Amino acid sequence: MLDLPVFSQQQANRPKIGVVLSGGGAKGFAHIGALKVLVDAGVPVDYIGGTSMGGIIGGLFAIGYHPDSLQKLVLDQDWDAVLADEIARRDLSMAEKAQDGKYFFTLPFRENRLQLPDGLVAGQSVYNMLSYFCSPAHGITDFNKFKIPFLCVAADIEQGESVTLDHGYLPDALRATMAIPTFFAPVEIDGKLLVDGGLINNFPVKEVKDLGADIIIGIDVQGKLYTKKELGSFFKILDQATSFLRRPLYEEALKQTDIYIHPDLKDYGVSSFTDADSIIKLGEIAALLALPQINAMLDSLKRSYDLKTDYCLDSRPVDSVFISEIVIEGINKVSPGFVAGVLRLEVLKFHSLKKINHSINRLYGTQNFDKINYELIPLERGGVRFKINLEESKGGEFSVGLHYDTDYRAAFLLNLTYRNFIFSGGRLFFDLALGDNSSFTADYLYDRGWKPGFGARFQAYTFDAFLYDSVDLNRKSASLRYSSALANFYTQSNFNDFSIVGGGIEFEFSKLKSDVFLIDLENVNKFTTNLLAYINIDNLDRVVYPRDGFRINSTFKLITGIKDTITEKNVEPLAFFKLRYQQSVPVNKRLTIQPSAFFGSVLSHGTYILPQYNFYLGGLRADNKNGIYPFVGLNFMQVRNLNAIVGRVDLQYEFARNFFVLPKYNIAFHSARLDELFSNNRAVNGWGIGVGVKTMIGPIELNFMSSDVTKGFMAYFNLGFNF
Repeated sequence: MLDLPVFSQQQANRPKIGVVLSGGGAKGFAHIGALKVLVDAGVPVDYIGGTSMGGIIGGLFAIGYHPDSLQKLVLDQDWDAVLADEIARRDLSMAEKAQDGKYFFTLPFRENRLQLPDGLVAGQSVYNMLSYFCSPAHGITDFNKFKIPFLCVAADIEQGESVTLDHGYLPDALRATMAIPTFFAPVEIDGKLLVDGGLINNFPVKEVKDLGADIIIGIDVQGKLYTKKELGSFFKILDQATSFLRRPLYEEALKQTDIYIHPDLKDYGVSSFTDADSIIKLGEIAALLALPQINAMLDSLKRSYDLKTDYCLDSRPVDSVFISEIVIEGINKVSPGFVAGVLRLEVLKFHSLKKINHSINRLYGTQNFDKINYELIPLERGGVRFKINLEESKGGEFSVGLHYDTDYRAAFLLNLTYRNFIFSGGRLFFDLALGDNSSFTADYLYDRGWKPGFGARFQAYTFDAFLYDSVDLNRKSASLRYSSALANFYTQSNFNDFSIVGGGIEFEFSKLKSDVFLIDLENVNKFTTNLLAYINIDNLDRVVYPRDGFRINSTFKLITGIKDTITEKNVEPLAFFKLRYQQSVPVNKRLTIQPSAFFGSVLSHGTYILPQYNFYLGGLRADNKNGIYPFVGLNFMQVRNLNAIVGRVDLQYEFARNFFVLPKYNIAFHSARLDELFSNNRAVNGWGIGVGVKTMIGPIELNFMSSDVTKGFMAYFNLGFNF
């Protein structure tokens, strides 16, 4: 608990000073600079209140954060990730990682129809950040008992009324005061649906005076109304629209403000989060300009009162807590065992707050929940009660992906996903890719964490490709259309956050049709029964232009029931193995080295080998179909053999934000016999360079490449996420 200041009688009778901080999005960072001047000047802040970003800064100041600590806090945040509500890829379950980086647009699908979300982002990342930094006040539900009495203001979106928040759980209050309508989802507190208080009351002077303040120092980061030419963004239009509603209350608040500090922020907007350092400095400059007036007030008070500042600004996030008990609330379909298994927090043990936040992120990363709140409640017997409140995902999600590349051409991806389906932690999804090369996937997975879960998958796809002559690799020998349908029943376990091991049985139908051929190639229809096993490891920080981490995918298949096309007799099973490795190693903030490797081998086979279980090198499309693997400088599937090994290194240089230069080099060895892999054929070398940009619809890349097999340079273009 926090120690409260003890005032002398003379101190108790003196006029009380209240500080009011307006809302203003990123412009609210200026409050930090202004508070720094007030603290250095020795202003005894008796009360503090604010709205939106002013509420957040004021709340953290009230529980004892020094302005210098607040400045570091703000500058250290990745605001793009926080405001986009991105789940860190490393916190996604392995099942969700397989779907990550496919879709650019998602809508809720509930009650058998598409719905618009109640906010563009749920705000879970903001809530997690607030929970961490508000940890010094865990267990204090009366905001008057903070080191400095505090309140913030939200708006009841149902009743259209201003709501003063001066008690409860501080992260909930701060999350509510900054819930910008349509951008952040509303927050429900005491039965009221609350949004950003700036909608009605963006400068809560009256509320702070009602706390007991006699003198008001107001720090106002709001600007004048925008002109028609200046209304060029969503945030500015929203800010302008709400300005008209709050204008009368704002003008009355100005009349009650004794010292008014108004930073010059005309060059910044509510979304200027990357300019935090400059905005903080402007807040400091504005407060310094008001310093003569501040000092005059202090001198006047000193003639009659003792102005010692008795509050202590030394708070920092709690390092660790002793969890005595865990209480899980709000679940219906999801079992407590599933939640506990993902959290991995043992009772009667100390746990760092960072570990607790990581556990919350991991649970959110299962995507079985729309919202996760937690409290650490001190217990009389010692330790804390870890109370977690969950809002389960309801219905499904409809997602859309878009892709075009030189090899596969255009495709649209439509997805429908249901979570907590049939079983707690069960996920059902359907993927339909429509284009020149179409595919359909239906998959159900009952994920039980480290305990073996089970799943069933049906997949069908078709694509066109050229077959190249094995002697003259630049000579096309056939044009093929390949189709496949697979039914897969599998079981798998998660070893940890980033690795799974699994296996199962697969029933496969494949059809190979030769449209144009220069060699004698028969059409093939095959039914086989396959046994498979796999180990996948993935802790890449992002799927598009990763900066750190590695990924390993290994698959073994035993294909049985193969019939020779000539004799129609069963031949020996085919043993197929492939291993893919990829890593990203950051050199500095702009440069990343990306080594990767591939090994594939038909370990054993009979007199007939199914064409889809050869290994094909070429193109830049990262394809997961059996033995197809990209190779810089070759056409799609240009090199074919039964055994192959590839080594590759890419450089990824971000010369401007989200813009990349991408040099590449790779080398491959291939052979019909594994023991002749490095001797039967000379190595194939390929090189290239590309430029890319990361966009909301996925990466856009243009590559030029060549090799010692092909003649001249070839171009490869990619648009959108890969699927």
